[in-house]
Amino acid sequence: YFSARILNELGGERRPEVLWEWVLLTVVVTALAGLLKAAAARWQNSREGANYFIRTDIYNDKMLRMDFCVLDEQHTHDLYSQIQQNANWSGWGFPRVQWSFETIVNGGITILSGLALSVSLFTLPVPEGSRYAFLNSPLFILAFLAIMAAVTFLAPLCATKADSYWVKAADGATFGNRFFSFFGFIMHTKERMLDMRMYNQQEICSQSYKQTNTFSPGGPMARYSKGPVGGLVALSAAISTVFTGFAYLFVCLKAWAGAFGVGSVTQYVGAITALAKGVSDLMKIAGEIKNNGEFLRTSFEFLDLPDRMYQGSLTTEKRADRQYEVEFKDVSFKYPGSEDYALRHVSMKFKVGERLAVVGRNGSGKTTFIKLLCRLYDPT
Repeated sequence: YFSARILNELGGERRPEVLWEWVLLTVVVTALAGLLKAAAARWQNSREGANYFIRTDIYNDKMLRMDFCVLDEQHTHDLYSQIQQNANWSGWGFPRVQWSFETIVNGGITILSGLALSVSLFTLPVPEGSRYAFLNSPLFILAFLAIMAAVTFLAPLCATKADSYWVKAADGATFGNRFFSFFGFIMHTKERMLDMRMYNQQEICSQSYKQTNTFSPGGPMARYSKGPVGGLVALSAAISTVFTGFAYLFVCLKAWAGAFGVGSVTQYVGAITALAKGVSDLMKIAGEIKNNGEFLRTSFEFLDLPDRMYQGSLTTEKRADRQYEVEFKDVSFKYPGSEDYALRHVSMKFKVGERLAVVGRNGSGKTTFIKLLCRLYDPT
């Protein structure tokens, strides 16, 4: 806006006192905006640095509140592992929510700013009698706005469609990322070097590496990039560039016809392209939010795991002689999802000060017995 005022004055009356006012105002406002941006960036950086730990705390708090029998299930560990892999691979899940929020705020402010600075573009008329007077026609303005809307919507649709391919590749990508994170660094880990050599684990690495081509030149990510994803991203950029050309054409024609000074061209072109970018960003982020929903479903499935274990309300009787009694009375237990009992009809009393050895073959239920005794599990 200020640049347009200065350029209009330079292209018009060139009054030194007016130019000094605009230049001084521009310098002051730019300096204040720079200070504000730096302060906001400092706050943002500190918050972003804390966000990882905040997200970790959310999951840690859930695991500390969770019934141990639920925490002990393989399904629980698989969910948590999947959440971590999605975040590490491309920031899907809760990290993407934060980025989406930032884009929404930026897009909203950009749209409002663009509207405020471009309204006069459509209200300032071309002088009557000019051969460009058709630019004043409501039909022409509507046609221009229709083209602007079509281009603004088409570009993010292409970008969203391109993103959807990464969602399709999520399973392979997270596995490939996990594979690389483990085998890619295992040989540099001092604690694992001995195991690698003793058990010839490099053979497993080599064999798995040949089968895992997620990120290799001939893998699915490369095929998507060279194929539909690359084409859609290029088309999205091309559509945006075509729109910029239309904006320049319309604004320059009105300036040429005398609707406003040449300096206003910078204001209007910048405002319209910013407006289109803001709308385009919001459209694109809407698609990203939709794609991210699949990954958030995993996060909430983990956070919504029920805590079913009964919590007693009676206090333990305090005895001076400390002669407490613990008893198993016909206790049976089977793990969730299993048809086989780990323990069946166990009855036993324990006396304080007495020693007891628990022996048995692997899988006979010794660990389950101890976990029931500590009440980490509820009897079936």
